Amino acid sequence: MYFSPVIDSASLIKLYNLVNGGIYGKTAIKAYTGEPDGPDILPRDMAAALQKTIPNSAIVETNTLYEGGRYTTEDHGKTLEVNGRTFCPVDILDAEGDIKFPVRDAFHLKMQRWAQEYHRL
Repeated sequence: MYFSPVIDSASLIKLYNLVNGGIYGKTAIKAYTGEPDGPDILPRDMAAALQKTIPNSAIVETNTLYEGGRYTTEDHGKTLEVNGRTFCPVDILDAEGDIKFPVRDAFHLKMQRWAQEYHRL
């Protein structure tokens, strides 16, 4: 586990480089893109700086199960614009729907949803 007392682009990139371990090929960056004008998102400049250091990368997201700014793919796209997440590709994994598959021997979870396009990356 790594920790940085400084929260800025340089520190984020430094932490990434510590855990990178030779990541190559298409790379998914899972970073919360937030609700419209949401306060709890990684600042745009930090997210953009990190993404620029990772060749062939895209931010990945999914639509939400609750109604809000990311409930539909169309609304999710608008939220990405409002929150300034247009600096790189954003792959909404369930943009074209999802599939359900059974979970064997599960106590609580009987079905799992998964994006139809999960294999894109």
